[in-house]
Amino acid sequence: MLLPESLIIGATSADRPGSLPEILGGLITLAIVLNVCVILQHRDISRALTALAREASRADTMEQFAFINPRTQLFVREYLKYVLPIEIEHANRYGKSLTFLMMSMQQPETTAEKDEFMVHVARILRSTFRGSDSIIQYGRGSLVVVLPETSEGQAAVAVKRLLDNVDRWNLNTKTNYEILLNHAMAPYAPGADPFPILQCLEERVAFVGWTERPSSQGRGASGVQCCCKG
Repeated sequence: MLLPESLIIGATSADRPGSLPEILGGLITLAIVLNVCVILQHRDISRALTALAREASRADTMEQFAFINPRTQLFVREYLKYVLPIEIEHANRYGKSLTFLMMSMQQPETTAEKDEFMVHVARILRSTFRGSDSIIQYGRGSLVVVLPETSEGQAAVAVKRLLDNVDRWNLNTKTNYEILLNHAMAPYAPGADPFPILQCLEERVAFVGWTERPSSQGRGASGVQCCCKG
């Protein structure tokens, strides 16, 4: 029995390797494999980036902990070299305000009282300022607060809140001393060296006379110096 020539040609083509159905099936399989590889690669990259970000955050946190006074939980002076470039770069890039607040305090005479005094002061400062503000022990009896995205007017509001908290503490304290402080503030000018500004502020709060601001009940007083220009 003779078959039509067209059927013979069709059957022969289907039996040969590399026929159209096999090619299409291979292409589909290849596409699936490539997609799976891309998905797995993206997942691995995402995991790697997440791990790197977590490690960088952990390293940054550990680095900050190295600058913290364990007793007062405030930053030590060396932290300024770490935080100032960050805050200044942020202020310059985004056109944000940056204000420095310097404070000088009259400390008790004994060493034990000085340590206790600084713990009380640190607690008041941490409850007054924002988490984004850097409170730094600048010198013996002096502190500086770096206030990012804060104008002088906004800083003055924070200082008023601080003085109210200090007066409240002085009214209720059972210690043999009160918290007396002078303060001065100055804005950061773009392109300026911040350390001469801080030095100027330190001199202003260190050499001004102590002035008393009587509390409403006559219990305590906070020495204050009016805000000054940088």
